[in-house]
Amino acid sequence: MLDFRYHKTLKGFTLVELLIVIGVIVVLIALLLPSVASVRARARSAQAQSNLAQLGLGLQAANRNRSTPVTAKDK
Repeated sequence: MLDFRYHKTLKGFTLVELLIVIGVIVVLIALLLPSVASVRARARSAQAQSNLAQLGLGLQAANRNRSTPVTAKDK
């Protein structure tokens, strides 16, 4: 009969398990990167549209407060 008193139970991860976990994390990050880039591009587009809208509102307000309209070639 085997004596189990001297059998040590090791607690922790093996190197293979650790490498597999790291590999899974790398794959998940690689899957997320393209979506993050597209979200940033859409955010830049929304910011540009907002800036153009604000510019238009500013020109409309300036036109209301002037006797002559504001044009692109205002002198």
